[in-house]
Amino acid sequence: MKIPLILLAFISVMLFADDGYKVYKRHCSSCHMVALPYHEPDRTAAKKKMKAPTMRMVAMRLKTMINIQNEDEDIQQKVMKAFIKEYIVEPDEDYAICMQQMIERFGIMPPMEGLTHDEKEAVAQWLWEQY
Repeated sequence: MKIPLILLAFISVMLFADDGYKVYKRHCSSCHMVALPYHEPDRTAAKKKMKAPTMRMVAMRLKTMINIQNEDEDIQQKVMKAFIKEYIVEPDEDYAICMQQMIERFGIMPPMEGLTHDEKEAVAQWLWEQY
């Protein structure tokens, strides 16, 4: 039985995205929530407990600031993922894209040491898909 190439691509993307979520859960979730709860008062309580911006906030900011004027979304995705993979191992205030008030509130994130190339790729892909 032949499986259509598009189906294989879809399955591999879904597995890769799942791996990115697992990397997030293992390495990022102690500080970053995926998103704020939708309903009050849960939203207000979550904001008070935040240790870092949510992953959706980070993704939105990255996509806004890394805005490559090109019809090919693939270029923007590659640039954003390259930034993420480098930044998570060497965070630097001069290199940060987040708003200054976020840096003042949360500081610069600690380096994520020990991540494999595949883990960095997976979490960068997952983060790309968050917004």
